[in-house]
Amino acid sequence: MLATNDFFTTLEDAIKRNNMEEVKLSVTNNPELLDSALQFAWKHNFQAQLILVSSCKESIAKENLQNETALHVALKSHQCRVFEVLVEEIKKLKQEEILNRKDDEGNTVLHIAAKYKLTEIVKLLLPSDCSTSTFTSRAVMRVNTLNRKGEIALDVYHQNGRDITSRGIGLILYEAGAVEGRLVRQIETQESLQSPLQDRDGIGRPGWSLETRNVLLVVLVMIAGAAFGMTCNIPAVFLKEKPSAIFSASDVISGRLPGVFYLLVLNTAGFVMSMFTIIVLVSSLPFWTVLLFLVITVFIVYFLVVEQNYAQSLN
Repeated sequence: MLATNDFFTTLEDAIKRNNMEEVKLSVTNNPELLDSALQFAWKHNFQAQLILVSSCKESIAKENLQNETALHVALKSHQCRVFEVLVEEIKKLKQEEILNRKDDEGNTVLHIAAKYKLTEIVKLLLPSDCSTSTFTSRAVMRVNTLNRKGEIALDVYHQNGRDITSRGIGLILYEAGAVEGRLVRQIETQESLQSPLQDRDGIGRPGWSLETRNVLLVVLVMIAGAAFGMTCNIPAVFLKEKPSAIFSASDVISGRLPGVFYLLVLNTAGFVMSMFTIIVLVSSLPFWTVLLFLVITVFIVYFLVVEQNYAQSLN
């Protein structure tokens, strides 16, 4: 135990003296000292921190007592170049998810960059679509992550004032899809209150992307619209045969009824199924009760049209 303490004391001295060769040699010979050395380097020497990270790739994901990664500490100490080097290492190791780690206050590196108005770091984390940045992509960073205060990076930026040099940060965050923290909380609350029926039938399950849901809505609306239009304008060929006012079940099954009857039945089935599915899809949206009322009125109008057209076909 004493020997280990002696080795660590020597390593501390090497870090303080900025003797990088000795730091690298000490950690290589005594890998059990790596965690303690990282904690010490984070406070005293960022160059030594880079040496330690390069000596043991796993150390880049380690956290200190405040749940801070080396990335958090680098930004809080305004060591932007160190941060860039660490991000390069993360990209090489394909561990970009580390960028979304939170410290004990729930802040990610994006929160910290916004707080200290580090414009270049924000650009690094959220490069534009036309950017030549090789560090990260916007798909990696979660711009709407909430900290313990319920704030996203955009909220933190606004709270710390804006000046000429940092006004681009807000624009970058907006372009990346940032919204106000209170809206994020509302969305999360709505998702947590999602009806069990939606989860059970699969329509509202998280695996369905917003794009898939929107495409499905468009298709269903087109089907319902086509069915409604067909009912309002029945082709003349179906009106040539006059259906009987009285018929039996055997007539329906055997197909002895005029084509207009089967047209209206099948058309109504498609219309009803489409409208029912639309109701399920919009049930989680705001003001969905208003949408439900509109759907019901369309239902009523549809069946009135069906009744009127079928009555006319009897004459």
